[in-house]
Amino acid sequence: MRGSAPGDLHRTYRMTRTVAGALWLSLGIYLVLAHTIASSHAPFSGFATAEQRMVWRLVCIALAVSALVAGRVVRARILAGAPTLHVAPHRDVSPVAQQLFTATVVTLALWETVALLGFVGFLLTGSLLDLYVFLAVAAVGLTVHFPRYSRWEAHAAGRRTIP
Repeated sequence: MRGSAPGDLHRTYRMTRTVAGALWLSLGIYLVLAHTIASSHAPFSGFATAEQRMVWRLVCIALAVSALVAGRVVRARILAGAPTLHVAPHRDVSPVAQQLFTATVVTLALWETVALLGFVGFLLTGSLLDLYVFLAVAAVGLTVHFPRYSRWEAHAAGRRTIP
């Protein structure tokens, strides 16, 4: 392996899965909060005026797409070894484990941003349908990029298998 002990890699992987699980949980929290707001303020039509709703919907969509494009670029740069800030989940972590942790957490956080933008869009427009779409897109991204130890091992061994 390229400078990563199996125990170090596995420990970092477990911490990364914990972060990923918390991000998954946030999707459920957004859904529960939206339904609570919608039912307690029925009929909830959002805080934006009727004229502003379409503009805010488009702003949320544009920001979500921007976050996903940025995530793809940043992830590729981190995994390619570009000099960048790496966050360590614990002390004395190997550079490879640190690289994988940083790339995975940044990627998952940017996919979770899509869900957050869906929630903000719901607050502004009152559209539960838009929230569902944003949550579904975020769920797909979180699933695709959820950390898998076999991919981490392959990456640490020098085989580029992480998309």
